[in-house]
Amino acid sequence: KKRGEIDWQEFDLNEVTATAIKILQGEAVRRGVVVSSSRVEGTLPIRADMVHIQQVILNIAINAMDAMSGKPGTDKKLTLKTRLTNDAKAELSISDSGNGIPEDKFGMIFEPFFTTKAAGTGLGLSIARTIVETYGGRILASNRRGGGAVFRVILPLARTELP
Repeated sequence: KKRGEIDWQEFDLNEVTATAIKILQGEAVRRGVVVSSSRVEGTLPIRADMVHIQQVILNIAINAMDAMSGKPGTDKKLTLKTRLTNDAKAELSISDSGNGIPEDKFGMIFEPFFTTKAAGTGLGLSIARTIVETYGGRILASNRRGGGAVFRVILPLARTELP
């Protein structure tokens, strides 16, 4: 959508994350993935189209589950956490226990049509980045020390005074 056609809403990032986890739960069970979450106390109000942000969360989480497909069942962990950053922004991190991102691929993972999956289109992370940037945010990826990857979605708060 063009910026003028966006359905701007103020909503709590904690709540949209909780809803996304409910949507993902059936697929996670089917794949043997243990989903856990933690959220910041209070609310993280952001202004965006809620469906777009939910799409970003689901896309990254499904990619994370795909990345764990070769792992034994007890090693498949997907974790979603929200927090307030030091510079007063809302952050959602989505981490997995997969193999991580190959070092030589970091510069390409958000590019359109880049994929490491046999059946992937290479559009998911590109679309996620476009959505997040539309709302004044950014998306970052890194590898975790113990294995796996973490994606951080950072969005400006809708207001600086939190309830």
